[in-house]
Amino acid sequence: MRVCFWGVVGALCAVVVRKAVPEIALSMAILIAVMITALGLTVFQQIFDFTQQLAQVAGLAPELVTPIYKTVGIAIVAKLSSDLCRDADEKAIASAIELLASATGVYVALPLLSAIFGLVQSFLQG
Repeated sequence: MRVCFWGVVGALCAVVVRKAVPEIALSMAILIAVMITALGLTVFQQIFDFTQQLAQVAGLAPELVTPIYKTVGIAIVAKLSSDLCRDADEKAIASAIELLASATGVYVALPLLSAIFGLVQSFLQG
């Protein structure tokens, strides 16, 4: 609930400041976004620990699980970055961030996709 509180307080402050000094409003939005993300790090750590345990119990190799973590991290950073660019009225930059993040996510997931393809191939052949 602290995240919601700080998000609303930050948004209200940014609205008030944007009318007077728009440049500071963007800096304030970045600061609030970083602060909220920092508050959520414990949640991300708990999710990471839980999925690590699941992968270990399931006997999944780290090279199959790591691309998932990397892809999620890329998505989170890209979403925050593109939203901040949109707040600054830089829609083209935001779109470029999203496009490159999508391509990077696929690239990072290639080892996982390759393993799945190999598994499907082995089922079809034997």
